[in-house]
Amino acid sequence: SAYQMLQVSPEASDSEITKQYRKLSVLIHPDKCKLEKASEAFQVLVKAYNDSKDPNYQDKYKDVIVQAKERVKKAREKENQARAKKGEDPLDMEGNEFDQEVLKECERMTTGAT
Repeated sequence: SAYQMLQVSPEASDSEITKQYRKLSVLIHPDKCKLEKASEAFQVLVKAYNDSKDPNYQDKYKDVIVQAKERVKKAREKENQARAKKGEDPLDMEGNEFDQEVLKECERMTTGAT
């Protein structure tokens, strides 16, 4: 998804999205990055940024974000119970790793993947 490409949550503000876009674009802009695929990567980033600004795209994710968070939370609660029995550290229930898992769940829900 555009949010995964930009490494932000679907709930990120416009200013957070723009800030992250600028940060990433400096790293992969073809004028700055001499890697062979820099131009292609930059075009993908631009498309992701433009998609993230599209109200229809935003609505698609807003409709599923709450459900995705709940699914990830329930799955992690179950996993944490199993981890506790084994004496392992629990999975985070918030933060970047949690947000990335929510994005993956949103993607599964919006594309019909299992």
